[in-house]
Amino acid sequence: MSARFFNKIHFLALVCFLIILLVGPSASKSLAEQVTEVKIIPWYYQPHLNSLEKMEYIYRKIQNDQIQARKDAGKEICYGNLKITSNPPDAKAWISSYLPQGNTPFIKEQILCGKQRVTIRKTDYYEQARMVDINPNTLSTLHFDLKPIPYAKLFFETIPSDAKIRIIGPPYDYSPGIKLAPGEYTLEINHPNCGVKRVCVQLDDHQSRKLVVFLDASTGSLEINSNQPDSVVYLDGQEVGLTPMKINGLLSGPHKLQVWKSLYKPVTRIINIGINDAKKIDIDLKQVDYFVNSIGMEFVKIPAGKFMMGFRDNPDIFEKHDNDKNAYMYFMEGHPRHLVEISKPFYMQTTEVTMRQWDKVMEKQYIRKDDTPYGIHKLEDIAEFISKLNKFSNGKYRYRLPTEAEWEYACRAGTTGRFYTGEKITPEQVAYHAHITLINILGKHFDGATKSNKQYQVTVKRFSCNPFGLYGMHGNIAEVCDGFYDIFFNVYCSIVDPNNITKNIGAPAARGGSWCSLAMGCMSSSRMAATQDRIGGGAQIGFRLIAEKCDKD
Repeated sequence: MSARFFNKIHFLALVCFLIILLVGPSASKSLAEQVTEVKIIPWYYQPHLNSLEKMEYIYRKIQNDQIQARKDAGKEICYGNLKITSNPPDAKAWISSYLPQGNTPFIKEQILCGKQRVTIRKTDYYEQARMVDINPNTLSTLHFDLKPIPYAKLFFETIPSDAKIRIIGPPYDYSPGIKLAPGEYTLEINHPNCGVKRVCVQLDDHQSRKLVVFLDASTGSLEINSNQPDSVVYLDGQEVGLTPMKINGLLSGPHKLQVWKSLYKPVTRIINIGINDAKKIDIDLKQVDYFVNSIGMEFVKIPAGKFMMGFRDNPDIFEKHDNDKNAYMYFMEGHPRHLVEISKPFYMQTTEVTMRQWDKVMEKQYIRKDDTPYGIHKLEDIAEFISKLNKFSNGKYRYRLPTEAEWEYACRAGTTGRFYTGEKITPEQVAYHAHITLINILGKHFDGATKSNKQYQVTVKRFSCNPFGLYGMHGNIAEVCDGFYDIFFNVYCSIVDPNNITKNIGAPAARGGSWCSLAMGCMSSSRMAATQDRIGGGAQIGFRLIAEKCDKD
C-alpha cells in the first residue's frame, strides 16, 4: 500500500476511535435515547447499526458534546420547532441529518436555532430541498408540493437473446419493462460472440420504448471530425480518442457522442447507427470565455448552475466486504448527497499551479522549473502566492481558492458518475496509485479502476480535460479548497454557494486525490483534510485558483 493510503486510513481510524463512542448492544432504542448511555465500543462491533446510523450517531454525539460544553461555560442554547407538511403526505424528511426525522405531516421539536437544510423524499416523486431559519421558541413551517416523476419504461432485446445486459450507473440492474426516470441511459451488452458493446437510449416522459439490437448482424462505423483537431471524443460514456478519428464495430442503435476541448463549449449528439452503416459527422466547437494572465496561468469561465454534490451510491454496499473495513470512510465523507446551487459564474484555472508559475510569482529559484504541479510545503505558501499574484494583476483580477462546492461542480462538469470520465478511471486518464481495484472492495456495481503503478507526479495537461476544459481534476496532486474540512459538512451545508468558513479550526479541505491515492480517493465526491503531515514533503497537495474580475470605479 502507498504511504498516502496508510496516512488516510490511520488518520480516519484515529478520528473514529476518538470520537465514535457508540452505544451498547440494545438495538431497540432510538438514537436519541442511545446518546445518554455511551460506551467506548468501536463502530465495527456494532452490527445492528448500518453506515448511515453510525454516521448519524457520531454527528449527534459530537453535537451534544458541543452543546454541553456551551452549557458548562454558561452560554445560552436556543431551540425552536419546525412543522413540515407535503402534498401528497407521508414523505420522509431529513433535517440536517443522515437519517429521516419523520414522515409528513409532523412537528419536530427541540431543533437548534439557525439555518437547517430540509430534504423531502417520497417514492415516485422528485426530491426537494430547502433551507429554513429556526428561531428561538418559535414554530417555523415548511410546505412542499411534490412533483411526480413521469416514469418511462424500457424494453431492451438482443438477438441472440442470451446476452447479459446492465445499465451503466444507477439503477445498474436491467429487467424487461424497467421503470426509469426520463433521461439518457447507457446500456452495456456482454455476449461471448461480440464481446462487450454499448448503446445509449433517450427516454421521454411516460414513454414506453422498445429497442432491439442484432448482435450477429454486421456492425457500423462512425467517422468524427472537428474544426478543432485533437478534441476529446467520448462515445457512450467512454473516452475513445481524439479527433479526427474513426470508430468501427458499432452495434446498430443509438449512441451518445460527446466532443470537447479546453476553451471550447462541449458538443453532445445522439447518433443512430444502422446495420452496415458508415456515418461521418463534423463537429463545430465554439470558443468559450477565457483569459491568460501575465504569468501564463489559463482561466476558463465556468457557468452558474445546480448539481447533486456528494457520493451517489448506497454506503452500505461496501460493508458487505471484509477486506477493508476502513474503506467506507472514503465514501461517508461524501454523504449525504444533496442539491447545491452555484449562483454565479466564475473563472477557474485550467490546471493546478505549476512549478514554473510558482517560480515566476514567488521569484524563487528551483531546480524544476517545469509544468508539474507545485506541491506546497506549508499552508502559508498558498496565502503568500495569492497575495503576490493579486499584486501582479494590478487590480484587474482578485485570485482566491475555490470552495469545495465550486471545485466539485467544476470537476463534474455536468457529469453524474463517480468520475467525470464515467464510472471508472484508467491509468491512461488519471495519475493515481491503485494497488487494489475498487471491484474487490465494492463488488459488481463498482466498476472501479484498472491497476495503476504510477508513483510520481506528471505534468499538467498530460491527460485529457473534462467537459469544462479543466485538466487534472482527478489524481496527480490533491487541491486545497477554501473552507475548513468537516466530515459532517455535507449534512448541514446550505444549498446556495455553501462554504465551511464558520469553524476557523483544523485543516482546510482538499479535493481530487493525488498520484499516490487509491482510485476511490480520486472520485469527484472524495474529500480529505489538508493536514501538515500530508503536506509534508510537498508532493501530495497543491492548488488551483479562481479569478474574479475586480469592479472598476
